[in-house]
Amino acid sequence: MIGGTQKNLDDRIIEYLAQGGKTAEDIHVFLSKEKSLTIQAVYSQLRSLIENRIIVKIKKNYVLSQEWIDRLNRLLTSSEAPVLEEGESIRYSFKSLKQLDSFWRHMLQVYFAQNLETPLCFYSHHYFWTYNYSREYNDAWYLDLFKKNKQPAFFLVGEETFLDYHFKKTYSAQHMKINCIRVKFIEPELHIVLIGDLVITTKMPDAFVKAVDDLYQKNIDNHDEVLEFLNQNNNTDTAVQVTIEKNQKKLKKYQKNILKDFALDKKTKEKFIF
Repeated sequence: MIGGTQKNLDDRIIEYLAQGGKTAEDIHVFLSKEKSLTIQAVYSQLRSLIENRIIVKIKKNYVLSQEWIDRLNRLLTSSEAPVLEEGESIRYSFKSLKQLDSFWRHMLQVYFAQNLETPLCFYSHHYFWTYNYSREYNDAWYLDLFKKNKQPAFFLVGEETFLDYHFKKTYSAQHMKINCIRVKFIEPELHIVLIGDLVITTKMPDAFVKAVDDLYQKNIDNHDEVLEFLNQNNNTDTAVQVTIEKNQKKLKKYQKNILKDFALDKKTKEKFIF
């Protein structure tokens, strides 16, 4: 699948041609680096891609069809997150962390793309997601988005254990500011993202939250038990709710509480809705 982790021959040819036009010989050399195949097999695949109007041949070069690129763009841009008016909200329920993960990645990618110029705010009682290695990727992937996009992000962690400070030390950067402060004004079961004019709240089960907190308080200087716990719970029944809402009053309240201990420059402060 194009862009996926498992690729067939067509996928590899298409992704290679995304770099620009290539000859059949170029394509043969590229494909042979991973698996031995004949030049005849390459020509056969290229003919199939031409018949399906995915690529075209221009003199000796094979290039991606602009018609196919346009079709793909229309398909991708149709995958949108909900658009809400002030006072509206939508709630999703999930039965496991794995289900939540797929949804979360999709939503955040869409909303990030729509709000590249907007500083982001986060709150977690403990940010345990980076330790969930049972998934193909842990949440480091989207923390790195801020560095790539040079997008300011402010993250408040609501506790002060060793592992909370370890998260701060590991991920603090020019565009990712992290504070660890014992918080009482936000419930520990809530994970909050403020992006643009939206409030996204993930509510974890009380028993799960208590188990994570016990592990954080117990594991003074290592995260092995946290890893084991999350990996065991990744596919088990864990009822999680995600609420996306457009509520300016709530947005201002959370912004004020999350940002109050961060030093904001004037330019950044002007981009927030206070």
